[in-house]
Amino acid sequence: TTTPDTMKAVGFLLLLAAVLPDVARAQCYLENANAGCSVCWRTVYASATDKTGVTTMAECPMTITVNWDTKPPVEMYQGTSYPVQYALKIAPESHKVTLAAKKTTTISHANIHSCIASRGACTPFVANSPGLATHTAELTGNFDANGLATFTSDMLLTPEVYTIIAHVRFYEPNSNDPSMPPTKIDACAGISRTVAPEISDVSQDSYVMTGVVGAVLLIMIGAVTYASRKGILDFEKILEIIYSETVTCMIEIIVGLGDVTAFTISVVSLVAVDNALIQVLPACYLFLTFAWGGSLYNAYHDSIQLYTVYFQHFKHTTFVDGMSYRISSSMVRKAKKAKKESLAGKPYDAPDIRNHLAQHVRLLTNERANYDVLLELEHASRELRRKRGDIITILTESLPITAIQCYILALSGTTQIITILVMFFSSTVFGAKLASLGTYKETRQRKMAAEENFKKAFHIFPLNPGDDDAKGGGKVVDSNNDESPSTDGTDGAKMARGKFLVRQYTEGGLLPASGALVVAVNIVEGPEEKDPEEFIDDIVRDYQTFDLTKLEAMELPNTVSTLEGAASRLGTMDRIKPKTGDDNV
Repeated sequence: TTTPDTMKAVGFLLLLAAVLPDVARAQCYLENANAGCSVCWRTVYASATDKTGVTTMAECPMTITVNWDTKPPVEMYQGTSYPVQYALKIAPESHKVTLAAKKTTTISHANIHSCIASRGACTPFVANSPGLATHTAELTGNFDANGLATFTSDMLLTPEVYTIIAHVRFYEPNSNDPSMPPTKIDACAGISRTVAPEISDVSQDSYVMTGVVGAVLLIMIGAVTYASRKGILDFEKILEIIYSETVTCMIEIIVGLGDVTAFTISVVSLVAVDNALIQVLPACYLFLTFAWGGSLYNAYHDSIQLYTVYFQHFKHTTFVDGMSYRISSSMVRKAKKAKKESLAGKPYDAPDIRNHLAQHVRLLTNERANYDVLLELEHASRELRRKRGDIITILTESLPITAIQCYILALSGTTQIITILVMFFSSTVFGAKLASLGTYKETRQRKMAAEENFKKAFHIFPLNPGDDDAKGGGKVVDSNNDESPSTDGTDGAKMARGKFLVRQYTEGGLLPASGALVVAVNIVEGPEEKDPEEFIDDIVRDYQTFDLTKLEAMELPNTVSTLEGAASRLGTMDRIKPKTGDDNV
């Protein structure tokens, strides 16, 4: 008969049964990884065919204890094997140990489980699985007469925070029905440990090798210093070679393209596949595009510079021709006054001016002093272009790549070699380019001074040095305003038009002296035209000095004879250089 009191008792027992597992779960190392007590799992089987059984968990009774005889050390490192010793002690009078099916030892299983702490609780039933838990090899054994069994296992772990348990399994008869399969008991004791990345000890061989390298380096430095002081070795010449344009250009090409290539590999192999970095991928693609554009731009100009240096040393004539053409083209582009005009119906536009100026420069560079002036302008122009290229590199490559790599280092779980390479390249490029910008002002001033020296050496100056801008700026007359002379085809109009265009081109520092005369003679001479002496006299009066020898070399006989006639009329023969070396001519 079921009474109310019986029902209450049954309900209490059911409630207790429901609560006990939770209480057990909060026991020992499951609550505190370094707790000293042991946890036991008892699995009871209902029949010989029952392969699962019913498992309950609780703190082990006093008659079952698992102890660490040799605990894992507090400081553990990746790559190092650590032997640990653990033991299971039972009270023989309380536990009649029996053999499990197909087993020959009373302890059928003993090993160490190392579970990654962040993955959850560590129990005897957590599988040996990468990223979850690591098991040592299974051991077996027997209790001694006092109920003690001791085991030793070697632990080898990767860097992580672990809950480590010593797990020992034995069997005892079913306490309710001895005819049933024996009850399995898994006893465990736990401990917490952190495994740090490997710290390699410096070997004796490393010290020896470092000493040898240092000794060789000191010997080499001493030998070079001695040879330099004795005059055997020209150390300054070696430094000139190392810091020459050829070497520095090649290094800039290699480092610049190496930087952006390493960054590309980093984006593809690291950023694009890491969920922690995926949000920075659009910015990587953006600056990757900028970086490649800037690197290819600088590599192109550095290659052109290498090509120019080659011609400078091995093909002098070709180098002078190319340099004359480039500088002439640059000056024509800068002279905004050089519009496509017509001189008395004859075309004389910017290409004509450029070609004449290039011819004039090539002729005058036969003199060593003029060649040096031209070479200085070329070098100053190269250096200034490289400085401006450095600004492009910093803005489009070095700064963005360095910032992104710092972000990657901050968020990435591991530091890969490609990240280190990118940081090396980007920081090297950034430091070098930033340091070079410290001399930008001096470089720009050097370029301006070189241009002024070039104009003086090659007689490129205003038609009238007394005008507003003695350096070549001059007063410009817009061909579209009322001051522009007419072009009605009359002789007077041709002369006015000629004066206007000569002044327009020369006051801007565009045409050399010979060019002004060529323009003038082309205007006023012709098969049916007479020489308007007034026009030519004005040109000679306003100009400074003409070199007849060079004009003859340019095959401009009409210009020479015209100039001589004007000089004779004006009594200004002392303002022109004679055709010979005779000072009395």
